[in-house]
Amino acid sequence: MNKLFYTLSLFAIVLLFPQCEEPLQYKYADKPFTINCTSEDNVLIKEALYSFQSDIATYFNDPDLIPGSTSAQVYAYRNFIFKGLDGSLPYGDIASPHTWEILKRLKEVPGLWDRNRKGTNLDYNGEFMKCIFNNIKDDAVKTHINSLLQVDYLTPRVMAEPMRQQVAKAFSDEHLALYIALDGYYQYLLDIEAPTND
Repeated sequence: MNKLFYTLSLFAIVLLFPQCEEPLQYKYADKPFTINCTSEDNVLIKEALYSFQSDIATYFNDPDLIPGSTSAQVYAYRNFIFKGLDGSLPYGDIASPHTWEILKRLKEVPGLWDRNRKGTNLDYNGEFMKCIFNNIKDDAVKTHINSLLQVDYLTPRVMAEPMRQQVAKAFSDEHLALYIALDGYYQYLLDIEAPTND
């Protein structure tokens, strides 16, 4: 009788209390990050940026380039930007398991997403993204983005062609790189079902 009682009690506890989510392993905690904007979780935002860069470097791998080199990163960005912002890449195939874990947590960041917006899931009017846009170093890119925002015409597809011409600027501007990561990658992943670990 006691064994049955304890077994049933343990079973009830397991059913009634959901299992705690594993904490995210931060792979890029030692990497530099100079974003001037604060969000609920800048450590997570930094992890998202570096995971994006790792994913595209892995997917757009050129065997003639040294992995992690500037040349390899430029090659990955150029290939990503060509189709990434316009929505025509297989984002689910590019995303690593680590990126899917990051996305789970990014979904919970207040003020980052607007799932009712047309053309993007990113909340351009939130304080965080306004700060990102206003801190882009290149005046021409910043002016272009802010002009599109004023007429409510900014989407990643609209930015695809200008960014193809300006992609090199993402290497010296983390604000621009983060915009590319959030609007050209993570916001598209929101519409894809995460793979299961079966």
